[in-house]
Amino acid sequence: MGLTERYILKESLGAGISNGAANGACAWYLSAGKSSIPVWQVNGMMIDFPATGLILVFLFSVIALPLQAKKTLKNGIVFSSVPQSVYRVRHFLKPYKNSLRATVLAVVAALLSVPILAALFYLTGISELARFDYTLAKTLYTAALSALLMPLLIVLATCPYERKDNMKGEYL
Repeated sequence: MGLTERYILKESLGAGISNGAANGACAWYLSAGKSSIPVWQVNGMMIDFPATGLILVFLFSVIALPLQAKKTLKNGIVFSSVPQSVYRVRHFLKPYKNSLRATVLAVVAALLSVPILAALFYLTGISELARFDYTLAKTLYTAALSALLMPLLIVLATCPYERKDNMKGEYL
């Protein structure tokens, strides 16, 4: 395993563990006094999980994009080739500032998580979870979301964007 792969694995694991633990603690605290949390009702998990994912991905992206740009430069992480799918995402997000990039990633993550969560809860027949199970599910959801998002953020932060030098009129 090379330097870049080890760096991505370390950052992904760190992000997953820390975000999972923080969101698990919040879920435990906010579910105090409830014996179970419904899945399909207005205050249920089908609203809570995508909303948490939206907020998590937005905040995580706003923080991680500039931080990873600095950390990867400092650690000498360079991508010689970028997968075509990541290149398309990068090209689409190229003209926007980090806050708008984070917004786009957050909305996409929330929209993608809805059918996945709905299918998961429907196929397993889960209509409600006990407080402990809800906390565990939210911890695993946010940990997985953070760990899966980190490699994309590292690549987006590391790969340089073309920008036009206004003084000379050429692309850098």
